[in-house]
Amino acid sequence: MTAPAVIVGGSVAGLATALALAERGQAVRILERSAPPPDGPAAKAAELWHRPTVPQAGHSHILTSLGVRVLRRRAPRLLDTALEEGARLLDLTEAA
Repeated sequence: MTAPAVIVGGSVAGLATALALAERGQAVRILERSAPPPDGPAAKAAELWHRPTVPQAGHSHILTSLGVRVLRRRAPRLLDTALEEGARLLDLTEAA
């Protein structure tokens, strides 16, 4: 049996790496020092989640159209779950 790959940090880069490895059949273990988010709706949990080691946690987070396309192709369940939890797809051309 192959030992799992260990990813240090659950950032976008760490999670993308874990996804890529898992797609190739590699077992993955992610180590994240932050406590998990509180239970409840994602938007409320984000407000209550105290993460002193992540100063940018309170900033808005977006994916460009490329990021959304990658999720649609490689992790459609992740995109669906994000949308179910309150993420929104925005057409930035509508603001022009």
